[in-house]
Amino acid sequence: MPEGKHTQGPFEVSATFLTNDGQRAIMAPDAELGRKRVALVDAQKKYKRGEGWKLDDDPERDANAKLFAAAPELVKALEAAHAWASNHQSVAGAKEIMNITSEALAAAGKGD
Repeated sequence: MPEGKHTQGPFEVSATFLTNDGQRAIMAPDAELGRKRVALVDAQKKYKRGEGWKLDDDPERDANAKLFAAAPELVKALEAAHAWASNHQSVAGAKEIMNITSEALAAAGKGD
C-alpha cells in the first residue's frame, strides 16, 4: 500500500491539553517541535462558555479521542490483514478479507 500524506503516528491523547471549549488534543511526534497537535476532539457535555477546560470528565469525548488516536495502529492492522489475505488467496475467506480491507484502506486514504 502507498504511504498516505497524513501525519505519521503514533498518536496519543493529551492528558493535559484542554481548550476553553473543552476540546481534547490528539498529539503526534514531531522532529522539530517534539510533539504537535494533529486534531481536536469536541466536548460532548455542556459547559459554561470559556470554561470547557474544566471538563476533565467527558467520557464520550475521551472515547472519541482514543479512537482517533488509535487510527495509525488500526491502519497498520488493516494493511497487515490485507497483505496476509493477498498472500493466502487459496484460504477460505481470504478474498472477502481482501475486499473488506481494501474498502477500509480506501476510506482511510490508503487505497491502491
